[in-house]
Amino acid sequence: MDISPVIEYFREIGDNEKLNIKSLTSKKCWLLAVCGFMRARDVHRIDDAQTTKIDGTLKLVIVALKDKRKARPIIKPCEISCQSDKLLCPVEAYRDRTTTKYTYPEGESYLRKHSGKRRNPLRLNRRSSILAKL
Repeated sequence: MDISPVIEYFREIGDNEKLNIKSLTSKKCWLLAVCGFMRARDVHRIDDAQTTKIDGTLKLVIVALKDKRKARPIIKPCEISCQSDKLLCPVEAYRDRTTTKYTYPEGESYLRKHSGKRRNPLRLNRRSSILAKL
């Protein structure tokens, strides 16, 4: 699979601060999926409350809500390191998407919100279509 057209597209659209919320969400979801070897459902299940950024490494916690092990949800950790190219860095895209520029009520996931209508949840099939468009 050739991903060079997507990389060229990210270079063309420029810096994260110049992007609208829809483009930044698409970019972030795609970079997290590729760099973390995640499926769309894994991106959908990232728990922002447990996600940390330490020394340029983004430590994501993916919670499988329906799957249980000993009556507790299965938790899948994922570490993504910072890239040298800031335009293609998933850590920077995640940080820029979750900063105060786009604020949400406490406890709501930044990845689970509809980019156009903030009150609506972003459904899994919508995320898959966002990733497919790139």
